[in-house]
Amino acid sequence: MSGDEELLARLERQVRNLKDRQEILDCVARHAHGHDRFDADLLTAAYHQDGVDEHGATVNSGPAYAQWANMIHAKSAELHTHNITTHLCEIDEDGDTAHCESYVLVGLLSHDGRTAQLMSGRYLDRLERRDGTWRIAVRRCTVDLALSADASVLRTPFFSMIWCGTLGVHAWEGALLKLGVTCMGARVCTVALSGVASGFRCTP
Repeated sequence: MSGDEELLARLERQVRNLKDRQEILDCVARHAHGHDRFDADLLTAAYHQDGVDEHGATVNSGPAYAQWANMIHAKSAELHTHNITTHLCEIDEDGDTAHCESYVLVGLLSHDGRTAQLMSGRYLDRLERRDGTWRIAVRRCTVDLALSADASVLRTPFFSMIWCGTLGVHAWEGALLKLGVTCMGARVCTVALSGVASGFRCTP
């Protein structure tokens, strides 16, 4: 193999690795997005059919996880956000198995809107590429920190909520309404502030 061929082969491996890492992170992010949209299809699609999810003592199969998670979240919170932060990923030499650790910050707003729970934890995942697609084979969830917070500020006039859609995604009312909020089909809210347009995505 010539020097140019070796260089090309090395570049191909590097690009393949970068593409795999991005597809893996996308899978983890879609799972978090599915949580906050109560989207059972999106959550289920993140797992292989024989996948397993372990949340403490609760163990679900991948296909059964969404129903359980949506039920738990609906009982405990009016809305919630799952935010993926630090993400580490190692892909095995076979190229089709990955081991990941993703830190997650979760905020859950109580049904009365006065208190919130804040949690910091990690997703410990084994993902496998099958038929060209990366999905979760095993997920273990840890909770490393949990806090209770006063959320009553959200009930003040400035933070009063207007609901864009049915799942609790919101744009700010009060002062922002005076600056000109337009909601088009309850999907995208645009706020004009000092002549600069800022977007609130309100997709259910």
